[in-house]
Amino acid sequence: MKNKIFLIFLWFLFLIKAYSQTGEVTYRVESIKQNNLDNPLVMGVNNELQQKTFTLKYNKYESIFNKNKNIPINKRYSGLADVLIGAFSDWYQKSFTKEALINKEIGGKIYIVSYPSMTGWELTEDTKVIEGYTCYKAIRKQINKRTSVGKDKRYIVYTAWYTPEIPIPYGPAGNGGLPGLILQLDKNNVARYTAKKIKLNHKKNIKIPKLKEATKITPERMVVLMRKARKVTVD
Repeated sequence: MKNKIFLIFLWFLFLIKAYSQTGEVTYRVESIKQNNLDNPLVMGVNNELQQKTFTLKYNKYESIFNKNKNIPINKRYSGLADVLIGAFSDWYQKSFTKEALINKEIGGKIYIVSYPSMTGWELTEDTKVIEGYTCYKAIRKQINKRTSVGKDKRYIVYTAWYTPEIPIPYGPAGNGGLPGLILQLDKNNVARYTAKKIKLNHKKNIKIPKLKEATKITPERMVVLMRKARKVTVD
């Protein structure tokens, strides 16, 4: 009951704020676990993470999250770092439908892949301050289909810190749907996005690039199509 009252309170704050904000947020990224730093692969990926920054641009209808250009120290490690933090594509989010979308080319054909990363959050009353904003903690669990076998389910755990003071439902790498902007996101206690610059433009309209029109598929369908595409290509 207490949690329901807390949820209603947050959504009340969310609704009474002016929902016409636009803005840009710059995120840095870092490795949380500092194990095996003597391993060249781990050290290389960590070094690449420290070089990366990301920008979230948004208006009241939608957002785009993408990687800022940088010169990698090692292209292989840089690619592995992108996969680790879910930064393998530009992420689009729709505020009213709570969709997180990417364009994906498979077998020479473009698709729109829709991810469930804007739903399924458990809100808590834990708070902390990030960049001067009071943030609340939310947790989302997602089945890791690569490591789950049968009834032995393994999960990827996302921990988000969002602020109702900026009442827009967006965040890093497609995560969102919360009653406020995500200023920090931990993925499986391995990697972390943290906002380092927040620019609010209350009067300026920000235009978001459009996704390429294509057939919409689920992540599960994407995996099936990718496996089929590999079978007809030269290894």
